[in-house]
Amino acid sequence: METRWLTHDEHQHLVPRQRILEQLVRWRHAPLRTLLAPMGAGKTTILRQYYQHQQETCVWLSLSEDDVSASHFLRRLQRAFARQFPGFSGAVLCHEFGDPRQPPYLMFDLLQQAVEQLAHPVTVIVDDLQFLDKASWRHSFLELLQRTGKLHWLVACTLRSTLSDALLRQPDNLLLTHEQLYFTETEQQQFLQRETQHPEFISRVRALTLGWPAGVKLAQTCAREMPDLLDQLELQRHELFATLVEKLLARLPEPARRLLIQTAFLERFNLDLCQRIVRGCDAARVIPGLLEGRFWLQWQLEHPLGYHCNPLVKQHLLAGFRQLPDQERERLVAGACGWLTERGFRLEGCLAASWHEDDAVKREYFTRNLMHWMHQGDFSDLHQRLLSPRYPELLTSTTVRLSRCWLLTICGHLLEAETEIARVLGEVTPEQALHDPRNEVQATCAVTLAIIRCHQSRMDAGLVDRLRQLTRHPRVYSVLRATLLWLLAEHELAQSRFGEAMNLARQSEALALELGHINMVAMARHTQIRLHVLTNDTPAALALCQDSTSLNSPMGRAMIAAAHCDLLMSLGRLSEAHAIAQTLVAESLPWLPAPCQSQVHRCLIRYQLQRGERDLAQGLLEHAEAVALTTGSRYCQSVALLEQFRLAVLDAAQERAQALAHSVDLEQRVRQALDSHCPWDWQTRLNWTLSGIFHLSLSQQDRAAASLCQQLYALNIERGTPAQLLPLALVLPWLEYRAGHLTTAFIRLNEVLAQTTPEDIHSGLFAELPDGSEFIALALTSARIQDRNHRQALLQAGFG
Repeated sequence: METRWLTHDEHQHLVPRQRILEQLVRWRHAPLRTLLAPMGAGKTTILRQYYQHQQETCVWLSLSEDDVSASHFLRRLQRAFARQFPGFSGAVLCHEFGDPRQPPYLMFDLLQQAVEQLAHPVTVIVDDLQFLDKASWRHSFLELLQRTGKLHWLVACTLRSTLSDALLRQPDNLLLTHEQLYFTETEQQQFLQRETQHPEFISRVRALTLGWPAGVKLAQTCAREMPDLLDQLELQRHELFATLVEKLLARLPEPARRLLIQTAFLERFNLDLCQRIVRGCDAARVIPGLLEGRFWLQWQLEHPLGYHCNPLVKQHLLAGFRQLPDQERERLVAGACGWLTERGFRLEGCLAASWHEDDAVKREYFTRNLMHWMHQGDFSDLHQRLLSPRYPELLTSTTVRLSRCWLLTICGHLLEAETEIARVLGEVTPEQALHDPRNEVQATCAVTLAIIRCHQSRMDAGLVDRLRQLTRHPRVYSVLRATLLWLLAEHELAQSRFGEAMNLARQSEALALELGHINMVAMARHTQIRLHVLTNDTPAALALCQDSTSLNSPMGRAMIAAAHCDLLMSLGRLSEAHAIAQTLVAESLPWLPAPCQSQVHRCLIRYQLQRGERDLAQGLLEHAEAVALTTGSRYCQSVALLEQFRLAVLDAAQERAQALAHSVDLEQRVRQALDSHCPWDWQTRLNWTLSGIFHLSLSQQDRAAASLCQQLYALNIERGTPAQLLPLALVLPWLEYRAGHLTTAFIRLNEVLAQTTPEDIHSGLFAELPDGSEFIALALTSARIQDRNHRQALLQAGFG
């Protein structure tokens, strides 16, 4: 018998499916290979045998019913690639919740781009694809399965509805159903003859199972453990499997049976967890025996809690778990929850806690973990629990609804958050909650509303006064007080009152550190970094970015990384910035605050433009606009708009720019931005006004564009934002260059350069100008830069 497809340990317990495996190898260049069959058809075993002999070109991903979140699934996919190809960073953009009228927006172009850079084609193996059957983003995922190039898919699924018939019927794809996956008569005979030579037994098993691998495997196990099996084969087929499982379970050695029953409630586990909670057995000795043949236990390659019950026998094991004494069940659940929490497996801990008899205990454990995820900024896990269908009774509690409001707000889904807050408040109006919250729920809603209004540039003087009063309100607990101090710092920064902004941000950081609210620490530091950038203190900004890399908060570190990415881009170090952006998109982007997401989007767009990937840049820009629509944030909208006008300048797309200007009432927005009493933050005002300048330049309204530029430069001086002085001064010579007035353009360029030292010059100075590098290169090649030191500095910066 051909055994090269099996490892030595598997040789005695599994059937080598040579005919299937070799067919999969022959079709390895197909975009999609599908194993479509009921549970127990041996799909996972076949995938593992294939994977073990093709590991260099494969990545593995097992799904579960908790993979309801697109961002969670895609993050796991990214990690699967990174395990196989260290350093791989294939970003996947995902925006899946927000405006209910807007479908999930998925884009895989960046993942495809990263895969195409690998040395050889890659097969992505996905087991249990049926768990995506009800996912709202499934159709977008199916689009990825149809792409060609170096990315190939090998999937196992129990439901035909998960994959479209059109996709399965494509001649370039391979489909294997139960007709091909069930054992042939020869395979079954080879398998059973290891335990019995009785022809009547083998014939009867064939008639009962029709080659169903799980049934044949059960028969083989029974033949070994219960040689008197022939007497049991008179039962009907649907009764036989359950009866034999029960008999086998009863005949297992007591330590093995105890381990299976006492761990049945766990989603997955490992040896250490077994040793912590299971009494009366040596788990290290028992588990290898239960793994033989993969009948009782199975293992998952990529998870540190690798063992889990075979789904076919899980219900039988759970029946045994339910028959344990109440006190014993509570001991097992409490012990598992404690161990899982101590080691950071809080998602699995929540699933284990759902088996506790006391609803109050379940609710306490669940809400305690919600608080942990919020304080640590682990918003991906928080979102997973809020979407989980496992315990809907918990998802209606006020604490959980407030957690959802906070999640939506922090992650930039401001319009939906505001609607949800109104539902939580009930008859109390938002203004009443902001003026005088009567309890902690109203206080939390008030602070959350304040964050929304801050991001939407709706912080008028009256609201700022209320927030100052709330910092001393008895219903505002310490975490909310730290948040209010940060909000006030953001307001002062928007008004260019830098000293007061820094003082408030540091107060917020100190209080958050004292409370262990690491995510709020990161938010306060993010504000300080932006303040350093605006005041032209680049070394301080870079130092704070570096000091924050060790924050014990995934989203906290990601927020700082987004600020670092934006800072590097402003310094002209676009490749370094893009490397950070790629990592953020792969791991954290959907959970970042709206301004951070916009910083990352801008970097991705400009990097693709630098590479000449116009179509991909346009796709990224459409994604950024879709995200901005769900925020109601003027800043996010202004970032997306500015990138649209920059791209229009590069494409010389006058009609597109005109339509865009009309759709957003650009003239009115620019007037608002230049108004000295405008409540918007400086970057938003700058983005709107630059958009106006680019539009006027494209429309060949050169004088109007120059006038607008002069107004913006004067406003920048008035506000005292030194970081923007040089970049804005360069816009006027660029406008002359665009108008074809080269002599005037070069004269003005030299006037601007005369105000700088060579050390001030870097490529980031010209980053806001859509084709600024061409302008500077022309000035260098035509010898129009007067100062030799400036010429040398520009050449070192990469121009010419």
